[in-house]
Amino acid sequence: MVVGDPRIPLEAIKKHTVAVLNGFVPCPEILDASLKDDGGLYGAMAFLRQKLDNK
Repeated sequence: MVVGDPRIPLEAIKKHTVAVLNGFVPCPEILDASLKDDGGLYGAMAFLRQKLDNK
């Protein structure tokens, strides 16, 4: 898990993200989740809105 117990340390996530991007694009800012469990719900609603808008 990125948040919760056990959690993946943010520094480890940043390190591996930088390695995967390999200078292709700058690494985005990576922060702790502020929406907690609601983040997935809001992401799903935004995804569905994009799909509906593109019809």
